Amino acid sequence: MVDYRTPPARDVDVLIADTMGELLVWYAASDGVYLGGATNPDIGGHNAIEPAQLGKRVFTGPHGFNFRETFDILAAYGALTEGAQPADLAAFWRTELARDSAQRLPPTLFDTFRAPFDRTVEAIIAMLPPEAAGDA
Repeated sequence: MVDYRTPPARDVDVLIADTMGELLVWYAASDGVYLGGATNPDIGGHNAIEPAQLGKRVFTGPHGFNFRETFDILAAYGALTEGAQPADLAAFWRTELARDSAQRLPPTLFDTFRAPFDRTVEAIIAMLPPEAAGDA
């Protein structure tokens, strides 16, 4: 039985994770991220913001209808690549594994996403009773 709390050996080149609640750890440890949810035409994609926030470029399939606006924005900044063929995924990995740490995504990339988040938080605070809103 594998002890999942033990870090992988240094000679491990590929780790595959199918987990919830631990993905930020996996993203942080990676050179890039393949999100498979947009590979299948019925799933609609997975959230690519989290790995990109950690400076990781993302590869995903062409069926990201649940995240289309996000995918388009990330793609425009070079943070997301969509592909439909195994050769597309192979090309993504060749590129990512050749990058050095100085070629990470810029932190300013997420200024695009910050304003809607701030508006949502402000709207939630506005709905709280005054005594609760003072603690926020």
